[in-house]
Amino acid sequence: EQLYQQVVFGLENGLHEAVLAAAGRLDELDQGRERGRVLLSAAQFQCGQHDAAEATLRTSIERNGESAVCVVNLARMRQSRGDEDGAQTLLSRALELDANQEMALSWSCQLMQQAGGEAAVLEFLGDLSAAPGNWRAAGWLAQQRLRGGQKGAAVELLRRAITGIAQ
Repeated sequence: EQLYQQVVFGLENGLHEAVLAAAGRLDELDQGRERGRVLLSAAQFQCGQHDAAEATLRTSIERNGESAVCVVNLARMRQSRGDEDGAQTLLSRALELDANQEMALSWSCQLMQQAGGEAAVLEFLGDLSAAPGNWRAAGWLAQQRLRGGQKGAAVELLRRAITGIAQ
């Protein structure tokens, strides 16, 4: 657990080259589980090893099954290569796998903001939060409703979010 925390700290603080070997060791210790694969891929990607990073994620998907975390990271790689359509397809897939995956939801909201402004974001969050279990979108929409002075709507959305978390 300490090695994991050190790798995350290094990645968050721009020490990519310094933690690459440690990320590889964590992946070995994790025996190919998703956590180690994703961190190794992130370190590889940040060190400019884009092909290796993508291969690491694809291996994780083959071994562990498709997950929102792996798919959203693949989307990030597609975007870095200029493949916006491929990135969008993968981002949508990540939300299908787990609508509560924070990076996928945040990125989707950013894209909605760019495409259609705040109204598009609110519509997107409203549509997504309507499905059972999509607590993160409900919580984020509740924040927006509170900012807009719609306390009753915000409370109802928060109830829905809490119910979703409890399930």
